[in-house]
Amino acid sequence: MEISAETLAVGKMENCFRDASDYVERYLTEGATLTSGAAAMATLHLSARSLADMRSGQFLASSGLVIQMASVVRPVIESLNLIELFAEEPEAAERWAAGRWQEFMPAVVRKRLGVGDDPVYSWLSEVSHPRFAGLQITMYQIVREKDEGEGDHPEARVYIGGLPLEMPPVLIATMFPSNVLCMLVEQLRHCPVKEEVERTWPAVARQVAEAILPGHEAIVCMLREQGEDEEMTTRMLDNIQTVIVNARELEEVSRRSKPG
Repeated sequence: MEISAETLAVGKMENCFRDASDYVERYLTEGATLTSGAAAMATLHLSARSLADMRSGQFLASSGLVIQMASVVRPVIESLNLIELFAEEPEAAERWAAGRWQEFMPAVVRKRLGVGDDPVYSWLSEVSHPRFAGLQITMYQIVREKDEGEGDHPEARVYIGGLPLEMPPVLIATMFPSNVLCMLVEQLRHCPVKEEVERTWPAVARQVAEAILPGHEAIVCMLREQGEDEEMTTRMLDNIQTVIVNARELEEVSRRSKPG
């Protein structure tokens, strides 16, 4: 059986994500060190949990389970916001660890950080919650031919399992976990790791983004062939390229600052 170009693109995106996520795993496992303080412990936990969540999300997206992917990946962005908050206010982690969760609702945290609208988070939230947006990507109307004289009669097709990979919403969904992985790698600068590993952070950020980029480009190519030119996909592609540029600049600064 011939494999569709869309399926090949999804497979490439999945392979690129796997390679990129391995860089993050090595950074965390090789750098992890015993440390004290709620902020340090929370940051390490949230980073490791986020990586596991995104790996699950990529598997779900590549299986056509778009809503399920969104449900798993959306909390990752909330975790990354918590990491940023704890870096700015370490004492807040003490209250978080004490179970005062009302202070750390996603909207409250975003407000404290001064975070504006995030289209990636908004899309994940809209799709993962039981709203009309979810219905739009899981049920489609089809036209079935009737006997002569009866005319066409529209029928609804409900997808219980995974959606076909050829559908644009599925193709777009496969890009979300890796895009959020780039957000995680930027937050790794706050993660408590050994000094020798911490120095590799700019290189790891670049490697993650460079590993992801070919997968995103393959998906965008498929979408354009289908006549889809989504603003969201362009934004995600731009985010990855920005991470690469910034990481290269940090690597250059680090190289110049080395003695000799």
